[in-house]
Amino acid sequence: MEGNQSRRTVLKGIGGALASAAALGAAGTAAAKETTKAGSDLYYDPAVEFTAASYDGADRKGALLEAIKYDTASCLIGDVHYIVDDGDDTYDVRDDAADSDVGVTVGGLDEAYLSTQIPVANGEADLYQQAFVNETDNAPSLLIENDLELPAGGDYTVATLANPELGDEDNDAHLVSEGYYDVLVVTDGTDYVAFAQRETWRKAFDDQQVGIEATSESAWENAYVDGDAALDTNTSNSGDVDLAFTLAVGDREQITWTTAIGFGTTEADAVDRAVGALEAGFDSERQDSLF
Repeated sequence: MEGNQSRRTVLKGIGGALASAAALGAAGTAAAKETTKAGSDLYYDPAVEFTAASYDGADRKGALLEAIKYDTASCLIGDVHYIVDDGDDTYDVRDDAADSDVGVTVGGLDEAYLSTQIPVANGEADLYQQAFVNETDNAPSLLIENDLELPAGGDYTVATLANPELGDEDNDAHLVSEGYYDVLVVTDGTDYVAFAQRETWRKAFDDQQVGIEATSESAWENAYVDGDAALDTNTSNSGDVDLAFTLAVGDREQITWTTAIGFGTTEADAVDRAVGALEAGFDSERQDSLF
């Protein structure tokens, strides 16, 4: 617990140093920090880029990662949501926060932090996140460390929801297993993106869904809109897909886990990068990326 508290203190300190501009209106972006680094500056070419955005408006209030790009805009993840289910209702980091902040850390690493406070049934959930573009042998990949504090008395589940938009957005997605990890892979036939997570020894999803966006089959509908985070479990789908995978928290009041997104021009490369980064660990990959 001391380590997690120290990390939160550091993130809050960064937030004070990188205070963002005022909100831009009804559904405007309060802050948007975009990572941009030329491929020639990295250990790999092409580069991964992303934007950390904080909203403060009538329709949206919160923070998340958006516009995650690999190579060109044709390999795009529109955004990555985190949804907290307290056993009674669901709350999204972009739409339901009481407060949020984002910033880019200073140094030789494409890295951002997000701090989001989310009202839940028994109080407030505090989510602190660090995201960085990996530059180790497991690149190109993006790692997101999530540290969530929760009020007592809940029965919690966290769902991660991603909106891949590869190519013409007519994508194929399916579940694979690699070294005890569950991995969701998306492709347009040219680029491949792999999603995986790890919480200490837990490497499998508690549940997953490959949905079709803007339909009754949407993962967003099941993970968030229906208000219970109960997914319509499946292992594959094709079309304008959206993805959700869950992590059961139960009555725990604190949990830390890592999300990895691996990129490649083959499925094997994308999966190996996501899984390899998780096996190495967030802190190790971050440290090695700095040098």
